[in-house]
Amino acid sequence: MTVPALRSSTWIVLLCSLAWSTACKRPDEANAATTEKAEYEVPVEVAVLEHASFTDAVQIYGRIDALKRVSIAAEIPGRIDSVPKDNGDAVGRGQAVVRIGARAALAQRKQAEASLNLARAELARLEKMVAKKLATEQQLSMQRAQVQQAEAAHELADVQVGKAIITSPIAGRATNVTAKPGEMAQPGMPLLEVVDLRKVVVDADVPEQDIVRIEPGAVTRVWIEALGQAFEGPITEVGLVANGKTRTFPVEITLDNKEGRLRPGMMASLELVRRHFDDTLVVPRDAVIDDVDKKLVFVDENGVARSRVVTLGPARGAYVVVDDGLEVGDRLIVLGQRQVVDGQKVTVNKEMTCCRRDAPAPVVSANR
Repeated sequence: MTVPALRSSTWIVLLCSLAWSTACKRPDEANAATTEKAEYEVPVEVAVLEHASFTDAVQIYGRIDALKRVSIAAEIPGRIDSVPKDNGDAVGRGQAVVRIGARAALAQRKQAEASLNLARAELARLEKMVAKKLATEQQLSMQRAQVQQAEAAHELADVQVGKAIITSPIAGRATNVTAKPGEMAQPGMPLLEVVDLRKVVVDADVPEQDIVRIEPGAVTRVWIEALGQAFEGPITEVGLVANGKTRTFPVEITLDNKEGRLRPGMMASLELVRRHFDDTLVVPRDAVIDDVDKKLVFVDENGVARSRVVTLGPARGAYVVVDDGLEVGDRLIVLGQRQVVDGQKVTVNKEMTCCRRDAPAPVVSANR
């Protein structure tokens, strides 16, 4: 054998030995890594599952408005004589709020009243004369017609006075007062508004998929963020026709406002109850892990983490209903669940029960 051939054989043997050594070591190293990971205990916290109640609800936002609101406008042209009410002033039902050319209207009514009285007196005189055969029936008929004309003129004068001395049809408070003494008013010109705030309404728009669950008369709790307080009142109106653009239905809730704290324009929120579950499993949403096309949770089984595929139901706030995949008594890992894999050893640092507390209390009573 030549020297070059010997050297080639030596290199081949060395390369094969190195390859064999490497091939033998890799499984041992992999097994060692797996064993090391399995033996490492991850600290976790668990919640023992119990039956719970859960309310599936949707939050809806609305705005407060006055239950009664009247916009008052001029009906006749003329100079504004007086505006006895300013913004915020109390207004009684039937009380004058604006006067437009009232002097002329009152004078015309006074004239019409005098003409009517004169016509009636003449009619009474003619009736006596006809009885004595001193006047004809034709004269009496003509005078009766004149009385009717005088009555019509007096009624028209009354109408003109009503248009000149504008009164409020409701009791409440004056707002948006734009009328000013001395200005010229034209028919249709806005003068002021009167709002009755003893009761207010919350106007909200309900999605079409939820409107079937709304019942008129159902007691509703409404949260007013500006006041940091909840109020209760019945649903007094449910719209029959949806908004063509938003596909929502108008709903109205009436609230007592004796203290006057609720004001038009305030934002309000309420919740519509879709369904209520009395005995179900509810878990924190953070305990559920998204895994491509499925939802996973981890449970503690005798110190070992085991993955479970779960089917979820409705969610609300920080909680979600589990329809399938868990049972009462399971020890759900609620802290450390993202640091474990199936078969991982775990150390339970804290144990609690979940979730006996109902989700936030229902604020709308609707069909279940």
